[in-house]
Amino acid sequence: MRWIKRLAIGVLALVALAVGALFVVPTERIARLATDQFEQATGRALTINGSVRPTVFPSLGVRIEDVAMANADWSAQGPMLAAARLDVSVGLMDLLGGAVSVDRLELVDPVVLLERAADGRVNWDVAPKTAAPSGATTTGGGSTTLPEISLAEARIINGTVAFIDAQADAQHRVEALDLTMTLPSFQGRAEASGSALYNGAAVTFDGTLDGIAGLLNGDLTPIEAQVAVGGTTASVTGNLGMSPLGFEGQLTAQSNERATLFAAIGQAAPDLPSGFGRDQITLQTGLTLATEGSLHLRDMTLGLDGNSLRGDVDVFPGEQRPKVVATLDSPGLDLSALAAQSGGEAGPSAAPTTSSGWSNAPIDVSALGLADAEIVLTTGAIGLGDATLDAVSARLVLDRARAVITLAPIRAYGGSITGEVIVNGRGGLSSRVNLALSGLQTQPLLTEFLDFERPVGQADVSVNVLGVGTSMAALMSSLEGSGNVSVGRGEILGLDLAGMMRNFDLNFQGEGARTIFDGITGQFSLTQGILNTDDLTLSAPLLEALTQGQVNMGAQNLDLTVVPVLLQNAEGAGISVPLRITGPWSAPRIRPDLEAATLQQLNIDGAAIEDNARSALQQKLAEELDVAREGVTDGQSIEDAVKDRVEDKVRDALGGLFGGN
Repeated sequence: MRWIKRLAIGVLALVALAVGALFVVPTERIARLATDQFEQATGRALTINGSVRPTVFPSLGVRIEDVAMANADWSAQGPMLAAARLDVSVGLMDLLGGAVSVDRLELVDPVVLLERAADGRVNWDVAPKTAAPSGATTTGGGSTTLPEISLAEARIINGTVAFIDAQADAQHRVEALDLTMTLPSFQGRAEASGSALYNGAAVTFDGTLDGIAGLLNGDLTPIEAQVAVGGTTASVTGNLGMSPLGFEGQLTAQSNERATLFAAIGQAAPDLPSGFGRDQITLQTGLTLATEGSLHLRDMTLGLDGNSLRGDVDVFPGEQRPKVVATLDSPGLDLSALAAQSGGEAGPSAAPTTSSGWSNAPIDVSALGLADAEIVLTTGAIGLGDATLDAVSARLVLDRARAVITLAPIRAYGGSITGEVIVNGRGGLSSRVNLALSGLQTQPLLTEFLDFERPVGQADVSVNVLGVGTSMAALMSSLEGSGNVSVGRGEILGLDLAGMMRNFDLNFQGEGARTIFDGITGQFSLTQGILNTDDLTLSAPLLEALTQGQVNMGAQNLDLTVVPVLLQNAEGAGISVPLRITGPWSAPRIRPDLEAATLQQLNIDGAAIEDNARSALQQKLAEELDVAREGVTDGQSIEDAVKDRVEDKVRDALGGLFGGN
């Protein structure tokens, strides 16, 4: 690059003049000639505030103290380079022969300031006031031909490099920089190694470059480099270009410790679960850094603990955020640790939960705003602890913190899941789930996601719901939407409706009891986290049942009334004993609905009691219960008297079915 050539020529001129005038010119004269020659080569003033002293032992050279190089005229940040001391030692015989052989170049306590202005100007683009200085020639194309140079050892001791990027509104700072470099010639193999602190994190590095001259002339130059930050290491091999900046080659990286790396980039290390890189992250990929600033990974293999992803990734710069475009696949993923983490028992370090069991810990979706993305993922089986997704095909579109995941499809639980899930992190958190589940086995599905294992069958379900909130508890308590369900032949474990009605024995709902059915159909709506249904119908041989009521999704609670009818003939007449199902869905309480049974015994509905209670009940008392009007005690309503009498009659008829409940 032009600025590197000009700086090199200026430094060489400074060294040559200083050494040549070593014994014949006073040091003040040496300093003035050197600074004039440097300014002619670079267009920047070089100020020497300290002494300029010749050195003879252990080698011939010059020591310059308190030296500074001026910044660009548009900058107000101070010198571009300031150093406490510059020591240069050269080979005298080589210098007399027209070559520059630097035995040692040492820069002590330098401070380098690199700047990019808001309009794109950079302070390292130096422009000479005159043509190339003496001792250097130009080619026909205008490129500068540098003198033959060799550098036995160059050192930077305790350096500081600051980069102020007004265009990106960002600043970076490297401190405690110790660098050692050797350069046999501009056409030879340069080697460098060193260490530094970046945002307080220790960084070590080393590398080689085959031919600085070609790199400065804009050629692609072979490079090898390694860098280590804590427990993270990376190495690159390939070809580097500087004008414009570009790279093409291979990248290999691995990390078994993240805190130091994230400290270096000014971020807190994420608490990753096993399977997501908690213990080990590895990366092997072809890497291309295009001249326009885009990054391209090809034939990438990413290892996350025991999981692996393969594919291609492109990262494009943007005005507000980068955009990631990727196509990824995996033979299979083990995410059981993630499922265990979300469903584990509460402990001192566990996320706080509501009394229902949903976590009320804030859900952080700030990562959605870091980049835009279009990602296609195809995998084999995904393990989720007790559940397994047989195969996944999904597409993620992330735009300004709003993620849309399209499932096309997921194979799971013996069926398929299609539709989309939307997570919107723009100013809070909202999520919409619009899915069609076809042919899914209900027991493993409901056990995994709702800890409810009673229904066994194959279901078709559609659901379209919206939740708003910053925690899982808030989301579940805010659900709005609707859906429908259709289940083929199956069974309900722990509930024997027909047996209960035939034997008048609540023990038939215990362990091992079941209700076999031909089908279940129904619709539901969700309002503020409460699911309502009034037509969930179960059909079974000699049995029908209608379920109505509510499921509180936020509280994980049930309040349902099941009206089963045990058929006794083809016309549908039979015994009907309503049941109430209440309590937490993980351990619901099932008991007969006494009030509904009473009304059925009277063969009237609630409206009849409410609108014409006195005449209807007097008739029932006389004809059905043999209760005289004068049998009603003082302070007791007719309705209460009827209910008390009917309760006694029902208990006698059903052999204690309602006893104690």
